Amino acid sequence: MSLAAACALVASGAAEAEDAAWRHSSALQARSNRPGFGLLSFTGYRQRLYAGTEHLLLRGAYLEAGLVTQLSPASFHPGAYVEAVPIAPLLLRLTAQRLMYFGTFGPVSTTPSPDSAWSGAVLDDFQRDGGRPGSGTLAEAMVVVRLKVGPVVGLLENRLGYYDAAVPTGVGWYEPVTDLLLAEKDLLHTTKGTLGYLVHGALNGDRFLVVGGHWERYAARESESVRHIAGAVALWRALDCSGAPVTFAALAGVMAFDRYRTGDPYIGLVAQVDVGGPDP
Repeated sequence: MSLAAACALVASGAAEAEDAAWRHSSALQARSNRPGFGLLSFTGYRQRLYAGTEHLLLRGAYLEAGLVTQLSPASFHPGAYVEAVPIAPLLLRLTAQRLMYFGTFGPVSTTPSPDSAWSGAVLDDFQRDGGRPGSGTLAEAMVVVRLKVGPVVGLLENRLGYYDAAVPTGVGWYEPVTDLLLAEKDLLHTTKGTLGYLVHGALNGDRFLVVGGHWERYAARESESVRHIAGAVALWRALDCSGAPVTFAALAGVMAFDRYRTGDPYIGLVAQVDVGGPDP
């Protein structure tokens, strides 16, 4: 849930001769504190923008569009996306999703106001007594800058998401994917940065290992929910039993700032598979 973008951006699909092809990516994500897991999938058609070029900044450029789904035991969020890499260091993505919460494991849980107390014990009470099915929409824009200088790899991601939930006006609601309390209509700004060192292999090869540091910041405008997570990260690729590459990411960190959980440990895990498409 925290590392999917970093995992995706160092992963590449199998090299093919086509300049355009269908592509699928699935990332199984898990986190501790609060425990959660889900499956994030993108299926789309990718078209190279500059076919045949060997220019360092242009040879990985593409335009892709398709469907996105996010599935967990508590929710299902289908939608559509458009993604572009105009030049190699820059990735842009727009997504629009329908939010559907099943009511299992507590959501949608509401509080009297967006700035109400929602510590772990309070949230458990809300979820036992007030969890119900719910819905909403999410429109999100993402910009990622990725750089590699020798063995040093850097990623900087910025997301701006607009949430509109089907809850009464003036209340707060717990969003389980982000693990944050939001207002009925809220704007969530997320910043994630990774600085790593390529210890083994090549990023476009069958195997590699990157280790480094990772930092995340979440800030909701209306509910004023703010969180910082910092820790050590490892990104590595291995081959499964069929010989296909699988990319893994692991974060061991701490909640550097949180209204109720400052200093608590945080662990995030991602396993991602990419199938098809021209080589990014």
